[in-house]
Amino acid sequence: MSEQRSRLIDEVPPAGIEPSQTQRQRVSPPPPSKHREAPVRSPEPVSWPVSLMTCAELVELSLSAVPVSARFSNPKGERSARRIAMRAVTGWLSTMPGRSWQERWLASGVEDDPDWADTIVAHFNSTNGVNYQRGVVPRGIAWMCAVDAIRPSYEWMHRNHEVVRGLHNIVFDVRDPSAREALEEAIDEHGKLSSRIAAQKVSALSQLARVLVRTGKRRAADISVDDLLEVRETARGIRNNLPSGAAYDAMSWAGLLPDGAPENFAKTRRTRQRSVEELVDRTGIANRRMRNLFIDYLRARSAALDYTSLTGLASTLVQNFWVELEILRPGIDSLDLDAELLDEWKAGLWVVRHGTGKGKRRTTIGPILLAVRAFYYDLADWALAEPDRYAAFAAPNPVTQADVEAFRKSIKHQKARSHARTRVRLPLLPKLLDTVESTKRWHLEALTKARNCAVGEQFVVSGIQCEVVGAEAREFGGRLLNGYKRAGGIPVRRLDNGDIFDAVHAEANHFWRWAAINVMAETGVRIEELEELTHTALVQYKLPTTGELLPLLQIAPSKTDEERVIPVSPELASVLAEMISRVRREAGTERLPLVTRWDYQEKKESAPMPFLFQREINGERRTINRAWIGRHLANAASDAGFVGDDGEPIKFANHDLRRIFTTDAIKNGLPIHIAAALLGHRDLNTTQRYNAIYEEDVYRHFRSFIDARRALRPAEEYRTPTPEEWEEFLGHYERRQTEMGICGRAFGSSCAHDGACLRCQLLRPDPAQEGRLLERIDNLKARIAEANEQRWLGEVELLEQTLAGAYQKLESMRRQVADGPTFLGLPTVRADE
Repeated sequence: MSEQRSRLIDEVPPAGIEPSQTQRQRVSPPPPSKHREAPVRSPEPVSWPVSLMTCAELVELSLSAVPVSARFSNPKGERSARRIAMRAVTGWLSTMPGRSWQERWLASGVEDDPDWADTIVAHFNSTNGVNYQRGVVPRGIAWMCAVDAIRPSYEWMHRNHEVVRGLHNIVFDVRDPSAREALEEAIDEHGKLSSRIAAQKVSALSQLARVLVRTGKRRAADISVDDLLEVRETARGIRNNLPSGAAYDAMSWAGLLPDGAPENFAKTRRTRQRSVEELVDRTGIANRRMRNLFIDYLRARSAALDYTSLTGLASTLVQNFWVELEILRPGIDSLDLDAELLDEWKAGLWVVRHGTGKGKRRTTIGPILLAVRAFYYDLADWALAEPDRYAAFAAPNPVTQADVEAFRKSIKHQKARSHARTRVRLPLLPKLLDTVESTKRWHLEALTKARNCAVGEQFVVSGIQCEVVGAEAREFGGRLLNGYKRAGGIPVRRLDNGDIFDAVHAEANHFWRWAAINVMAETGVRIEELEELTHTALVQYKLPTTGELLPLLQIAPSKTDEERVIPVSPELASVLAEMISRVRREAGTERLPLVTRWDYQEKKESAPMPFLFQREINGERRTINRAWIGRHLANAASDAGFVGDDGEPIKFANHDLRRIFTTDAIKNGLPIHIAAALLGHRDLNTTQRYNAIYEEDVYRHFRSFIDARRALRPAEEYRTPTPEEWEEFLGHYERRQTEMGICGRAFGSSCAHDGACLRCQLLRPDPAQEGRLLERIDNLKARIAEANEQRWLGEVELLEQTLAGAYQKLESMRRQVADGPTFLGLPTVRADE
């Protein structure tokens, strides 16, 4: 469930409590202000000088723009081909109404005709008594576009990019040949994928040619950033994959972008925060009066909302409520809705009509109904406070108490689905962690061996035969393969399945996948909190009684705007130490480099900070974002081969790890209010929704018991932990020392093995006690021999289990010694600060 939806669900009052007791505080109307009207785009031109030329003039223009004697071995044939191609297209367009060639193009309906080439060539053949093939038509259209006689839409050019193949060559020949040379040289110099340079050139020049054709511009240097973004965005829904940012990057490398433009395509996607007016206008709302009302309302609510919540509320109220009503009843201008319109609107809410999930069915419409209900309540307050401005908008609330009750029921169903999902995935977590650990080690070994091999040389990694292949191999980087060769990469082929991957890039991917999944599993942090972890988040707490240093991880304020700390377990300490060591090694410095992080939710860039999740890509240090983590978490679950009872693959999401952490912690005895503090929850009910260990009847009886007890006891007992309780929680770490090491059982729980530490998985052995452990092993062997002689078979079985546990602890001790101590690398104050 999304963060925004979680907030809305949290606002729903529990059964038996009046809505007024739990609803958020009503908002006051904003002061009067003059609303900025949305800019109106000028209509597209349908005529210009070249579009008014005759067919003969267009042919002569094409011949003079690129003289046939300059570049072609058969000038006569080229001249004839151009003339025939132009005559075929202009002859057909001449039969259409219109004064200019563009008007005839639009009137012909060619942009909606998938068989346009066959239609045009058939007309040309029947009119002139010839028998040309359909290939002559795309060539004629390309020349018509190049000389600026017609300007097809971006959508048409995207749909037919495979048909009109030579468009970019002809357009640049006619309009800006010097720019093409500069762009190709820039791609040769800066292109990151050496085996994809040719494809990168075609992609860049094709995009730029479409912009020149559509806008009528003569030079590539006149192309703006908005033009480059628009031509790419218009391919959405038309092509399987959006065009790459090759055109933008090539323009940047060639120095053809305007001053102040982002330096690469990736940074163009960092759109700024939109104003309230822009958030409303982008929904396509028609009624100006209602537009201004929604702007007032969102501006009043924005004081208590972050940008992500504000954009979600604007989408809910304007897009999913009012714009939908305008579609159902064009011209509507009142919030007083009749019953028939309400039923029609509510029925349509179950299908997503906007955004990336368009066409999908919603699991619940409750969050939308709650937002609309609050909107009407606030307007009623405003009408009383300022009747001159808002009385005309006051109307009966269309969202009834019955709708709220239905949503409360859907919350229970959603909670049951969430608990079932957690119960399925909780037993799978150890295998998931083992999978990311094993793939990390495999790719590290593959990279280590590949670095010492020449091209064509083979080597073995964990029984799998591999081979280093050439960077320019034709099959490497092709459309059907997964990997590309980046700068400094080493292409490797697995001979067991033929897969080719970049050993350098793959090893980095699997390391950071391992790090992200382990940190989330050990801490239960939210995905945005993981992104924001910095070196300064590692702090130390010194136990006052023993002087032991307890490492803590400080979580920056995120969803609840409250800072908190999480104790660092030995497993988490090991992961953090490897991360810090790797970043230091890559950067060649003792301090973590300062990098900026772009927040795609809040649309803003952070100050330079020593982020823990940072890596080097193509020579630039970047932070790892949530989209990358989510994609690799899904890949890890796929690598582990998880399959459900229904035969469908089991997928993991980042919030699954947070729920699993909560369930596992409470199951092992951690008090729920301590778990809530570790998770950053303000309300224990939220933590209980995460906890999936109880069956429904047990949970119901437990809740009734808690409610009855709360009614009898002071309310101040149900509060955040006191300093004394935290001291008791931290003091738990002082009482963990045993004979062979440290006991890792949960806080508040007793020993379930009656001191049989050698058989207990919770024992973390101390390498300093290896001698004592060897003595115990010798003693166990002697006791087993004696038990076998006396035929004490029950005793033999128990002693053998203890001996197996002892050997496991011995192996763990020696592995710790081999790996060396875990150093977290706590940050120091920089000299220049």
